[in-house]
Amino acid sequence: IYWWQVTAICKAFIDRLYAIEHDAWKGKRLTVVLNGEASDDDKEYSILKDAFKEMADYLSMEFSYLGICTEENNKECLEKAEKSLLAL
Repeated sequence: IYWWQVTAICKAFIDRLYAIEHDAWKGKRLTVVLNGEASDDDKEYSILKDAFKEMADYLSMEFSYLGICTEENNKECLEKAEKSLLAL
């Protein structure tokens, strides 16, 4: 995450996906996994979550979100991530 957005490489990848027939995405699941050094309740994650949710809605996709922080030795974040992944 750079300045509350995806990296330039990720943005270029997303933009190229736009050319694919939109019906090809319908009904598929978009699962978003984010990481950053901030705690998992930081505003940067909600900004990106909303952006990806809008993309999924536009393409009639199911949406699931998992925000993960990478603070050193943060067992709470890792346990939350593991539970969320197992629920998918």
